[in-house]
Amino acid sequence: MYKEENNRIPPRAAVYWLPADDPLPIDERIRRCAQRFAGRSVCAQVARTARNRPYFPHEPSLHLSISHSADVWACAISDAPVGLDIEYARPCDFTRIAARFFHLEEAAYVRLGGEAAFFEVWTAKESFVKCTGQGIDGSFSDFCVVRGGRIAAQVKGLPFRHIPFREKCSLCLCGAGAQGNPPVICLSDNTSL
Repeated sequence: MYKEENNRIPPRAAVYWLPADDPLPIDERIRRCAQRFAGRSVCAQVARTARNRPYFPHEPSLHLSISHSADVWACAISDAPVGLDIEYARPCDFTRIAARFFHLEEAAYVRLGGEAAFFEVWTAKESFVKCTGQGIDGSFSDFCVVRGGRIAAQVKGLPFRHIPFREKCSLCLCGAGAQGNPPVICLSDNTSL
């Protein structure tokens, strides 16, 4: 297995998804994702933070982030803090939203790149605040995910990875486990993208 210069194994991550209308309860979905990632049974208890973020109180080495959009529910599992966002492009006044909530450089990127650029920035920003635990608040425009006219490779030491998923859909993973090529796996049939 590949090791970093300091002989530590780099963090890893995976993204699992299901149709949003899958009958499995959310906590059971989360447990199955974690078990698949860990390759072993994990503690059954799923707890929630004050911001309603799920976590495993008895499995502190497993980090997770969930997201959903349209007909897809997704869960990222990592052995390091992780943030995940998935968004299908949908009609909205994206230039107005970008001007109000994004950093000036991000708003300029959206004006040039249009709808696709908006959702690319949005998923990067939301995955970042999920990874850091800060959530979407008044500081959403205080950090910038765009550098030199493109999505930055990282912000504040946390790498981003936009992962191709479906047409008109942006999926972004943030955290140390986003480096490399994290798999995206359909939990119901175990197929990878």
